[in-house]
Amino acid sequence: MKSRSLSHLFRSLRFRLDILLREKKYVFNGVLIKYLFYSYKKSNELIVVFPACYPNDAHYNYMHTLSSFQCNKLFLLDDFGTNRRGCYLVENQVEKCCIELIRSVMGKISHPLDKVFFVGGSKGGYSAIYYSLRFPDTIVIAGAPQYYLGRYLNKEETMPNLEYLLHGKIDESGIEELDYRLKNLLFTSTIRPQKIYLHFSDKEHTFEEHVRDLLADVESAGIPVETDVLDYKSHADVATFFPPYLTKTLKQELQQ
Repeated sequence: MKSRSLSHLFRSLRFRLDILLREKKYVFNGVLIKYLFYSYKKSNELIVVFPACYPNDAHYNYMHTLSSFQCNKLFLLDDFGTNRRGCYLVENQVEKCCIELIRSVMGKISHPLDKVFFVGGSKGGYSAIYYSLRFPDTIVIAGAPQYYLGRYLNKEETMPNLEYLLHGKIDESGIEELDYRLKNLLFTSTIRPQKIYLHFSDKEHTFEEHVRDLLADVESAGIPVETDVLDYKSHADVATFFPPYLTKTLKQELQQ
């Protein structure tokens, strides 16, 4: 047990140092996004990691989970809003900045990209699917994402994030627009991902509130989808069960 705790501590310190040394800032039209980019010259794949939500502050996701993959990796930070819990990277100006950042990173990769993965769990899963409708031919790996963003954020602890997304004007029409932003994009965008891998539990509240309708709409939109269905009861368990599914699916796609 002590050895495991020390291992976790050293790993945490290593990634903190990595962030300190590697973190960069991208500015577009006055919006600043922080990110980490790991370049592998022999790789023609790119993994873009969209961050989940944390009770306090913002974090990069899956740095340890993906550390063994020898391919280009872009980790995004979403620290927008007064509580730094983020805007799903879909506030209008933030979205434009994020699109330009991803394009910029793609332009730095010397090899033509054979595969681009957009990945994330919960909040990051929403963003991964959303951005897959902005960039053609991506492969999405998402864990238990939200779908109806307005109603999900319309509660006390996430009110600052809702205010940020709606530019301070919270009303029924704004909440409804957020609720159906991803749905509308699914059916209006001419850009489609190659496939969506969707992990979730049908025993936790996110399934009935979000995933069931999302899955039906993805299938209705004609996007190939493969599901991984478990039976844990707490949404917090996504953090435990999604990473193994993410690595397994990536290895399958990359034939590693």
